Amino acid sequence: MRKSILALIFGLSLLTITSAFITPPSIEKVAIVPFSGALFSVQATPSAIPTSPSTTQPAGTPVRNNPPLSLTLILLGLCCFFLLLIGVFILGFVIRNQNIKEWKKDQQSESH
Repeated sequence: MRKSILALIFGLSLLTITSAFITPPSIEKVAIVPFSGALFSVQATPSAIPTSPSTTQPAGTPVRNNPPLSLTLILLGLCCFFLLLIGVFILGFVIRNQNIKEWKKDQQSESH
């Protein structure tokens, strides 16, 4: 039971680490679907294009702001927590393996 839990935790930590390195397929492997262009047959009505930030936006247009500082800090904290959790598991496996090697070495020295 204990080995299966440790194997599950180790597998999940490896899955988390390797999922960060997954890359999308190359352009040669992506299927190219022909497009008729029928959706673009309607022309847009001409309108003024703002070229400087000094122009004011109409009242109905929402202004895009930066995300709230609290959400940014929460996201940063969660990322640090998960990195710490993964590091603890990896460190635990390294220390456990060293302890097992020392224990086996002690067992061999006692038997001789």
